[in-house]
Amino acid sequence: MLKWKDDAGSNHWAEHPIIKDGCVYVPWCEKARRLVEYDAANGEIINSYIAEAGIACSPIVLEDYIFVYYVNAQKTYRIDKIDRTDWTLVQRKTNGSGADFECLEYNSQEDLLYIVTSKGIEAYNSMLGLQWVFPDPRPTIVETGSPLLVDDILYHRSPNGRFYAIDASKGKELWSVPLNYSPDNTYNNPIYDKEHDMVYIGDTDPGRENGNVYGISLTDQTIEWAYPISGGCITSTLTYHQGVVYVPAMHKRGPGYYLALHSADGTLKWMKTGFHDESGWAATAIDDKYLYRITKTYGSLTPYFIIQRAADGELIKEEKVDYHAVCSNPVIWGGEVYVGSYGAFYCFEIGCGSKDRDVGFHGDYRTGHTADGITSYI
Repeated sequence: MLKWKDDAGSNHWAEHPIIKDGCVYVPWCEKARRLVEYDAANGEIINSYIAEAGIACSPIVLEDYIFVYYVNAQKTYRIDKIDRTDWTLVQRKTNGSGADFECLEYNSQEDLLYIVTSKGIEAYNSMLGLQWVFPDPRPTIVETGSPLLVDDILYHRSPNGRFYAIDASKGKELWSVPLNYSPDNTYNNPIYDKEHDMVYIGDTDPGRENGNVYGISLTDQTIEWAYPISGGCITSTLTYHQGVVYVPAMHKRGPGYYLALHSADGTLKWMKTGFHDESGWAATAIDDKYLYRITKTYGSLTPYFIIQRAADGELIKEEKVDYHAVCSNPVIWGGEVYVGSYGAFYCFEIGCGSKDRDVGFHGDYRTGHTADGITSYI
């Protein structure tokens, strides 16, 4: 199944990939500290953008520019794709704290870049600078995930434990609903179900003992259902496809597990303990038949690339890999799965799905970034 890989070695985290025009953009965190552009077909490096600090957030890839956020430096840059030496500082965090993982969203109609900071959500015009701030009632940031743009509304789970709908142009609250817990390093972003106008998202209590999965109706502006995760937490983004929400759940005192919930009412479709004692941490990609991911393991346990049947969770196929999963969200494109790990970035040929469609972890919307030409997949 393995088609190609870029092996950087241990402690070089390959994070959330973006695919555009046949190229894969991969942010590398920890020691690697670079944004790499690969040829999706063969893994050849086209460009490598050296970073001043680790990158753990998906870049925003446009026709002429790339927006990228650096974790430790707390800076957001606009990079010219032609002149790679042309780096424009869009934003620097001033409160000394910011999100470590997913925190960006872009509005092509308004030319606004949304950044989750310790102040709340800041909206920047790439040329004119700061336009507005949606304030957050808490002075420090935890991992809330990227905001989600649908039409002219920005949806955001705040560290104060509420889910907000925000006017994307003006930064004003339109409505909100309370969730059970404030987010605590869960790294999971809201995912949008266009057919039913629903958003699905998870949360976790501060002790990582319990959590919930929510189905939120944007039409009715209410929580339609909540499914409790007992004895565990949600540490990666959910996946939605064809009326089912797939949930990775990390158990604090034992093996992790994966759940499939009916999106209409949140009832359980199936639940499976993670394979090879995996923690249940890793997000999944999905096509019409199968789920795909790399296992998250500890110590001497061998990690695997897993293919799991979406209908009932049964293991279909597996292949040993060198490095276990990180919080990277896999992406399907052209009959292949692209996914990062603790020491390498992988491309696997799958060829067993009945429909080639990029739905891994984000449905019709790539989590945190709308599918309005910012990302180009199929």
